[in-house]
Amino acid sequence: MSVFIIFSYSCTPEIGITEKQNIKMVSIPSGKYNMGSPEDEYGRQGYELIHKDTTIQRFWMSKYEITNTQFAEFLNTKDIELDGIFYKGDFPTQRLLVKGYQGLRYKNDNWEPDSTIYASHPIIYVTWYGAYEYAKYKGGRLPTHAEWEFACRAGTTTPFNTGNFLSYKEANYNWLLPYPNDPDYKGASSLGTLKVGSFAPNAFGLYDMHGNVFEWCSDQIYDNPGVPIDRFIFKGGSWQSNASDCRSAKINSYQGIDFSSGIGFRIVIPN
Repeated sequence: MSVFIIFSYSCTPEIGITEKQNIKMVSIPSGKYNMGSPEDEYGRQGYELIHKDTTIQRFWMSKYEITNTQFAEFLNTKDIELDGIFYKGDFPTQRLLVKGYQGLRYKNDNWEPDSTIYASHPIIYVTWYGAYEYAKYKGGRLPTHAEWEFACRAGTTTPFNTGNFLSYKEANYNWLLPYPNDPDYKGASSLGTLKVGSFAPNAFGLYDMHGNVFEWCSDQIYDNPGVPIDRFIFKGGSWQSNASDCRSAKINSYQGIDFSSGIGFRIVIPN
């Protein structure tokens, strides 16, 4: 049986350059849990091994996924141009993002949301390097895989923090592909990202831990001898995903240079 030490959550003073771009943070308590998924969980893959009594130290996590407005402020402050490269950053040869068909545009030497509609949508087309540099800029870092899953579960042991199913009323994913036997099925789907916080939060007060966009973690995938390779974990599912891919334990990975219309991130700050 998993053991949780749960405290009520609260927000730190918002962090940011201006009030408009501030980031609301939620306190995630210390605790232990069984990371991974049981063998009989639908959609489970072999690398979702159970790690019993995984210990998590208290930390702060951004309440919402980082938005286009917030990421644009970072790009403009650091004078990052259309090539998306931060020449003075920790990875001066890697692109932080690419211009996509929605989200951010580069106009008159400035990054800005495509429209007011997308201003509060999560940033997409961002590489792992872009997520890393933004987190560092804000005085934080990306969550570890273990931290992310603990925060997502918020004391639950079911496939989702909403229980055994993930209803179309609870997350932005491909509703045409629900979890097996979901009693609350809907055929239509959003066909894109939604404004952050469009659904109810989990028990820790975190929004969109399931669906909307996958979220980059700090961990690299390891090969058989235990040597890290240039593939980083991302979790949570996206607006394109089936329900199974939104499970708390689900692990995906891309190279650090990869990007997608379905991957964004949030940040953490050690307690």
